[in-house]
Amino acid sequence: IYRSAMPVFEDVVLLPVSTDEQTMVQHLAWIALGTLHYELDNLQLAIEAYQNVPQDSEFFADALVQICWAYIRLGVLAASDELARPEDARRVARENFQRAYRTIDLFLLAFPEDTREAELKLLMAHLQVKLEEYQEALDDYESVVEDFDAIRARLNHIVQSDIDPMVYFNQLVDQTFIVEAEYQVPELAARMARQDPRLNEAVEIASDLQHETREIDASQETVARLE
Repeated sequence: IYRSAMPVFEDVVLLPVSTDEQTMVQHLAWIALGTLHYELDNLQLAIEAYQNVPQDSEFFADALVQICWAYIRLGVLAASDELARPEDARRVARENFQRAYRTIDLFLLAFPEDTREAELKLLMAHLQVKLEEYQEALDDYESVVEDFDAIRARLNHIVQSDIDPMVYFNQLVDQTFIVEAEYQVPELAARMARQDPRLNEAVEIASDLQHETREIDASQETVARLE
């Protein structure tokens, strides 16, 4: 299946582009082509395909993540290569794990607000273990725990408080919404929540209910005055 799909994307990436939409399709085709190569373990070709996505593309971040996984896969395959000399297998595996680590480092510098930050920081720690750099791995793990324990503590505080739930929802849908510091949703948690397609639906329902409640209260006040 993968091989039969490959010629389609190979043709697409060679087509001339003159509009933003065509450029977007071309970039997506490069990512698709890279993914097909990855699934077939043509990992160098996968990396080359992903590297054709330029830095100014909206899909550059996705390409970087895929490059990282391709390097990791190369490292894993090298480490398990029974035909290679053990020292050569370790060297090649180490080189690819280092490339994967540097790719993540580049990603985090280029996209500090990406919601994949936590996953990639953990992956960096896993790679440090692969590289037998155990103290660095421990430092990376502890850094992730500290960062996300603070986020969890803040969210627990908001959930357990008696604040109007709309204060929470409003922060997710309106980044200019002002709230007391102790009830501010951590930015990373807000970005992750905004990616959930159910969020807007939930906020819309909650807003409608709140509007109806105000209308009912106003109607009751009007009735009371008429009486």
